[in-house]
Amino acid sequence: MRGPGAIVLGALLLLSGVAGGADPVDSDGDGVVDVDDNCPHDANPHQEDDDGDGHGDVCDATPHPDGDADGVPDVHDNCPHDANAHQEDDDGDGHGDACNVVAQQAGSITVDGQGSGSGVSPSLAAGAVAAALAAGAALVLFYRRRA
Repeated sequence: MRGPGAIVLGALLLLSGVAGGADPVDSDGDGVVDVDDNCPHDANPHQEDDDGDGHGDVCDATPHPDGDADGVPDVHDNCPHDANAHQEDDDGDGHGDACNVVAQQAGSITVDGQGSGSGVSPSLAAGAVAAALAAGAALVLFYRRRA
């Protein structure tokens, strides 16, 4: 075959890998050819690379610990001691919602150790306590005068 048809057929065969080159190698059989695989000798079809070092997680020499077993390595976990796989942080303080302990019990406010919790800062909590004490003192004085 000669002419333009032969050139097109040859180009198609070359591009398809049938002619003019070896098949791409996938040493670990994960469906990702070695030249594109971030871990070519260990299967990792999704190419996970949590630490962003360019080497797949299954190839990392030192796997990153995940103390709370939520699937997020501690180095990236905004709450490494409490499971929170979705890393929710509603108040934007950098600490996961699972770490923010805010309880309202009988009018008292407990604020988390990081100085915030659902938007409540220690100074705001202290101000609220001071205001409550002042109101209580005013009530005591009011009732004493009436008696």
